[in-house]
Amino acid sequence: MKKTNSRITLTLFIALGIILTIIGMSIYQNEKTKYEERNDFTRASIIMTLSYNKELSLFYSTLRINQSLTDKEKDSKEELIYDFAKSDMIPILNYVKKETKNENLEEAFEQLGLLISDYNFITIGERENIFVKQANGKYYTEDGDLYTYYTKKNVITRKGFQNLYNDYLNYLKINNVVDNLVEKIYNNVEKKLTKNEIKNSVINNDISFYNNNENIIIKSISEDLINFCKFVSNNYFYENDNIVNKLKKKIDSEEIEITFKMKKNKRVYSKISKYENYNYILDTENLFKQIEKLNYPKIYF
Repeated sequence: MKKTNSRITLTLFIALGIILTIIGMSIYQNEKTKYEERNDFTRASIIMTLSYNKELSLFYSTLRINQSLTDKEKDSKEELIYDFAKSDMIPILNYVKKETKNENLEEAFEQLGLLISDYNFITIGERENIFVKQANGKYYTEDGDLYTYYTKKNVITRKGFQNLYNDYLNYLKINNVVDNLVEKIYNNVEKKLTKNEIKNSVINNDISFYNNNENIIIKSISEDLINFCKFVSNNYFYENDNIVNKLKKKIDSEEIEITFKMKKNKRVYSKISKYENYNYILDTENLFKQIEKLNYPKIYF
């Protein structure tokens, strides 16, 4: 009888051990899944913000936070603006001759970034749609502490922006970008200059004229860029309840693929969430090399 009781007790202990092991494994797997999902969300949020949201202030602050985690060279707003300006994307910006810290130009690029973000919303939909699923069923591959995410999206081509700007000039009934810039400078200039004097200086790329009138020239370019963005939004985007959701006319575009490489940095202890255990370093230099190879400005990645 005692042996029987002992066997029953032993069996119960074994059964209890198995049950507790199963429960423990289930809890562990659940914790592990939440940990992975939370860290995936942390990484993906950085990528979605940079790839999808192009408003200058948001894009720059997100980029700067990531660059601050490294000892590599950091980009300034002025560098990002000038990088776009000199890329021959929008004709009026060809007349920005150097990096400059200017509130008018920053505001204009805020509007340009919003235009690109709206285009992303129309052509991509939800931000998560930029990711390309891999063979492992995830949107990224993992190699030790290195995570590589794969993205795909449509972007307005150089030809697309130039066609849009020509359409804008036709709307203004102005022959070319030089005449447009001359008109804007003439309206803003304080001292007495004739339109011909301004036009000759612009055509001849007169550096002394540019330096002496830089604020006025940049103000004129900024005003024109803002008006151009409004023109594109009003004439090419449908809006419903203040949300753009469809193109009225086709815009020349192409699909680009960009990979985002992120490395696990260090543990983060947060009272908000026990699952957000790490922050990550985004390899921005690799991003810039990819977008340069595609012949687009930095903010296009």
